[in-house]
Order: sequence, then structure tokens, then C-alpha cells
Amino acid sequence: MIVTSEGLTLKELANDPKFSLFQDIAHEIAHFWWNFGAGQGDWINEAFAEYFSVIAVQKIVSEQQSDSVLETYRKSVRELPANAPSLSTVPFDGSGFVIRYYKGSLMLDYLRHALGDGKFFQDSRDFFQAYNGKSIGTAEFRGFWKARLGDQKDALDVWLDSTGGLPQLQKATAEY
Repeated sequence: MIVTSEGLTLKELANDPKFSLFQDIAHEIAHFWWNFGAGQGDWINEAFAEYFSVIAVQKIVSEQQSDSVLETYRKSVRELPANAPSLSTVPFDGSGFVIRYYKGSLMLDYLRHALGDGKFFQDSRDFFQAYNGKSIGTAEFRGFWKARLGDQKDALDVWLDSTGGLPQLQKATAEY
């Protein structure tokens, strides 16, 4: 069962008559798969669920709409203070929403561009199968994805360990 706030929905509809809960519901449905990051590693659950909700928007609504969502995330992440925690240290206390959901999604989008769609989606399936039913954290995430990134593996450390907004990458494969 997925519960949404009637008040929030009515407020959003008043601001935007085309408001849709599609992405929010897709995010919650994605948690049926992405639900094994534990404690501080909960960012893994939220990053995957949020990014796969963007993919749902891309595949079902439009690529233009998903690009708009990602640009909104970029704007929010760019506005983080320089001392905002990194993904690898963002606390599991309800703070750090923009980091866990948006910066995490942008990192996954970066990985998708670095690997290509076919490899990214296969590796995502492999990641799920490797850790399904286990409690994991950043160390497991880092080890799994670095092994798949080849010569771009150092970019993963930059994404995971940089504080503040968007990381400064030497070799960008997407607009970051």
C-alpha cells in the first residue's frame, strides 16, 4: 500500500493543474527492489528508488520530462553548501534529503552514461541479486561498482566522497 498526503496533493494541484503523483508512486514501488541499504547506507535505497522513478518518467512520460527532473536535481545539488556531507557520510537521521535522493540519483545517472544503458541495467540487476536480502552500506556499493567501471572507477570515489554540491570530475561522460 502506498499512502500519499491528501493535503500535499491538493496543494500541488493548486500550484500546477498538471501535477502528477506518477514519479512519487514509481519511487515507492521501486523500493520493492531497492530496500537493502542499512543505517547510513540507506542512501543506496533512496538513490536507486529515486533514479529508477526518473527512468519510469523517461520511459512512460517522456525523455524531455525526465531531463527536466534531472536538471531540477542538478540545480538543488549545486545549491548545497560546500560543507554538506558526502554520500558516503550523509547521516541516517532524516537530514540530507537532497544528498541521498538527488545527488545519489545524479551519481547513478553518471554511471549509466559511463557504462551505457545495457551494461548499467545489467549491472543494476547483478547488484540487486548480489545483495538482495542483505544489509549493506557504502563499502559494498563502492566495491561492486568500482569493479565494473574499469578506467572510470576513480570517478565513483569522487561522487561518494565529495562534500558539497556536484563533484568536480576530470573526465565527465554526462553533464555534471
